[in-house]
Amino acid sequence: MDLYHPTYFAALDTVSSCIKERFEQPGYVIYCKLENLLLKAAAGKDSVTEMRVVEEIYSADVDIALLATQLRILKSCCKGEEATIAAVKESVLELGRGSDLLSVVITLMKLVLVMPASNATSERSFSSLRHLKTYLRSTMTQARLNSLMVLRVHKDMTDSLGLRQCAEDFVSKNDHRLTIFGRFI
Repeated sequence: MDLYHPTYFAALDTVSSCIKERFEQPGYVIYCKLENLLLKAAAGKDSVTEMRVVEEIYSADVDIALLATQLRILKSCCKGEEATIAAVKESVLELGRGSDLLSVVITLMKLVLVMPASNATSERSFSSLRHLKTYLRSTMTQARLNSLMVLRVHKDMTDSLGLRQCAEDFVSKNDHRLTIFGRFI
């Protein structure tokens, strides 16, 4: 039993330090600050430290005074809903054309939604690209490759598509397709 004690604690220490290192990466910290800024503003909470981070990193891209004003507007748009990025996004989308009033908030929201929290998505994308390129090496244009990559990487959404509706949309795009494939019953 004493033989495994040092090995167990060494392994546990390694796992603990790897997890700590993973969540203290600069990109992840910035991602969390951006997300917290939006969530705290939507809930009407103080977000001074998050604003400082945005000011330090994005001051060339974002008007900080305008952002502060728009964050106060965001609070009234969210109406005390559950503070998640999805709920904030839905609240902004419900504004329709009025969402132009929140242009800087929308820019930050796009950053949060587009920025990967880890590199697993990008690694999966490159892995999928390698599989596609070897399978269809020289018979594909760049546009087709891009479309196939989107379908491959977002497989969960692709699987939920209705095949009949996709086929009907494809056939209805031009008359030549309609004469070849006909209508779907």
